[in-house]
Amino acid sequence: MRAEVEKVISIRHWNFARYYVLGETGNGLFTFRRRAYVAYLKAYPNVMSKSAAKASASRLMRKPHIQAAIQWQAVILNGENRGITLYPDTAIEIWEALRELGSFRANWAPWWVKSRWEDEGVSG
Repeated sequence: MRAEVEKVISIRHWNFARYYVLGETGNGLFTFRRRAYVAYLKAYPNVMSKSAAKASASRLMRKPHIQAAIQWQAVILNGENRGITLYPDTAIEIWEALRELGSFRANWAPWWVKSRWEDEGVSG
């Protein structure tokens, strides 16, 4: 069924996640309070106002696929992706790849992904 197919993460959302992680791990480029909206301004350069960027960045940060993309970008930028040559396109693929890597970041997966893992463990 079409509703069950997960959407691919857009390039702008990947860019937002990368800029967010760069702001977090960078050399003091961003402060903790500013990094989400500054990352939004870099990913979406046509934004007209700072308040619009702050509101949109706040909404984006609540999306599960953005949270997954941020975790994956952190893995890439920290060089933790040993053995994974394919790049995931969806949030579930990201969580599965993090689980395969044995990354501590897989602990931050949403409850529905974790429940799926538990169901696999019970049946397998």
